[in-house]
Amino acid sequence: MTASCSPAFANRMAVLGVFVLFAAMFAVPSGYSYGGIFLLLGALVFLAQRPDLSSLDNEDRIMVAVLLAYAVVPSLMTWLLGNNPTDYDQYSRALLATPIFLMLCLVRVPLRVLWLGTIVGITLSAPLAWWQVRIDDWARAPGFLNIIHFSNLSLVFTLFCVAGLFWAPTQGRLAKRWCAAFLLAIACGLYSVIMGGSRGSWVALPPVILLFLIAFLTPRNARYFALVFLAGAILIAGLFIMPNSPLKARY
Repeated sequence: MTASCSPAFANRMAVLGVFVLFAAMFAVPSGYSYGGIFLLLGALVFLAQRPDLSSLDNEDRIMVAVLLAYAVVPSLMTWLLGNNPTDYDQYSRALLATPIFLMLCLVRVPLRVLWLGTIVGITLSAPLAWWQVRIDDWARAPGFLNIIHFSNLSLVFTLFCVAGLFWAPTQGRLAKRWCAAFLLAIACGLYSVIMGGSRGSWVALPPVILLFLIAFLTPRNARYFALVFLAGAILIAGLFIMPNSPLKARY
């Protein structure tokens, strides 16, 4: 698919929406909603100007069809079976995601915006988790989501940042700063995963680590991998042996 030119407003809203969607995910109540609102507003303005959609490839068209089917088919079943009308709220999200998807296919959002939003979002999760467990004296940190979602999404963001470590060295004079930011984010993410205490997240780690090794490990970066895993192991060991460790209790 070839990216086409886009109106300046839609471009700004796409950049802002992507950043806020990730950056506000944990530290703001319903934080993901604000990024979604920016993206939807930009998408509606963008599509209202009738952009050329001919550059969409078959995979893009299949994704649009899936989103629309996910919205229409369950809605039709809910109506025919007389089920709870509140279910429409779930299906409508796929419908609203369709114009956003079309905009993001055609509007180029710099990759650094995605990385920066991810770093900010997962880094802010750690002080929130610390406060809820240490100050509010909750057994497990739910953030502003719920315990399982908070922990699982923390793991997803952490893994994003691990992947970001392979992008950071390509950033020239800013490479070291990006690497430091990703390492901080990984530490914060692991802390949030542990404070959330969702053991399903921990079970997912071994196969994910294996996939990372298959995809990225080379003789040239083996030392780099070893340092990342060593830092993570030291952090986890420290959290495991500390007094009243939630990690040890859940283990």
